Amino acid sequence: MIETTVNSSEKKRKYRISVFLRQESDFEVFLTQLKKFEAVILETGNIFETKFAYPVAKQNSAYLVHLVFEVYPEQIQNIQKELFLNQNILRFLITVLPGLYKVKVENQTENKVFDELVMPEEKPKETEIEKLLNEEIDKN
Repeated sequence: MIETTVNSSEKKRKYRISVFLRQESDFEVFLTQLKKFEAVILETGNIFETKFAYPVAKQNSAYLVHLVFEVYPEQIQNIQKELFLNQNILRFLITVLPGLYKVKVENQTENKVFDELVMPEEKPKETEIEKLLNEEIDKN
C-alpha cells in the first residue's frame, strides 16, 4: 500500500504537472489522487483535446491539462507510483517550480569557495575577472 500521509519537518514545495488523460471526465479522479497525498492545488489550466504525432497507448489523441500544486517532497514518489497505476493517465511529467538554488562563489580575498543561495530571477554575482573581461569586450 502507498503511504498517503507524512510527518515532515520539511516545507511543502511547488510542482507543475502536465498530464495526458484518456477522457475529460478522468480529470476529477486525477485531482482526487493528488489530494490523497495532501497536495494543495494552486493553479489549474484549461483542459483541451490534443492530437498525438504518433499513437500513445493505442490512442491518437488525449486531453491535456497543466496544474501547479504544493506537496511535501517525500510524497512525489508516492504520487508517481499512484499515477502510473491509473490506466486513464496516458503520460505525465512533474517538474519542480523554481525556488532558491545554490551557486558556487569564490571569495578571492580568503581563497575560499562557498555556497550562496540565489533566486532564479537574479544573476549570480559577477567576479572581478568577469567584470574586467566584460569591460574589455565593451571597449572593442
